[in-house]
Amino acid sequence: MMHEADSALERLSPHEELLLRLRFGIGGRRRTTSEIARHFGLRPEDVRSLEARALTHLRQNAIARM
Repeated sequence: MMHEADSALERLSPHEELLLRLRFGIGGRRRTTSEIARHFGLRPEDVRSLEARALTHLRQNAIARM
């Protein structure tokens, strides 16, 4: 399962990949939107928007692979 997650995340931009890894604790502890916002120098609202966009990209990639 972890290999599949890594493979899917590698299809994203490096920024999106890191954001989702931090947000969902893949390879480490799960981070809040506020923690991620501080890491990237963004507002928490921006992190939520970027997270939604990254998840949309994951879904689109999954559909395209079917």
